[in-house]
Amino acid sequence: MFSRRRRRPRPAFARSASPAAARSPIAHPVTHPPTRRISWPALAMMTVASVGFAAMATQVYMIMYVLMFIAAIRLRRSQPRRARGYHAPALGLLCVLGGSSSAVALVLGFIPPSQFGHSNPVLYAGLILAGVLAIGILPPVLMDRLRKPGWKAEVGGSAPQ
Repeated sequence: MFSRRRRRPRPAFARSASPAAARSPIAHPVTHPPTRRISWPALAMMTVASVGFAAMATQVYMIMYVLMFIAAIRLRRSQPRRARGYHAPALGLLCVLGGSSSAVALVLGFIPPSQFGHSNPVLYAGLILAGVLAIGILPPVLMDRLRKPGWKAEVGGSAPQ
């Protein structure tokens, strides 16, 4: 008359891995089965973090490019007769164009992308600035301040081989 309903076997991800986990009051196998899904808030935080780290890395690269263009102009002016492996005919113009475009890209990097929606742009710029200071500026300054005396090159000679 009444048919008994057969219980379906539980999927593999819902079964406990060990008997101790099955007895645990924290992860009950029926009421709180383990899951392999990623929650949407966690996925959103990972996306925001990856966009933030990419923006910080880009800012550090832009600082490096600006310093590279400044160093090229300075070396050309301080040592004009030095033999070089190449010669750029309009190095001053190239460095001004490259340095100014890198500086503009550096400034534009502090504007939050559209993925952040209506978040506070000042907070975004502050977080990027803090990350740039922690990643790109603080380590070289600390290396310069904490270097050993044996690391310094002689003033008149070349660097140790």
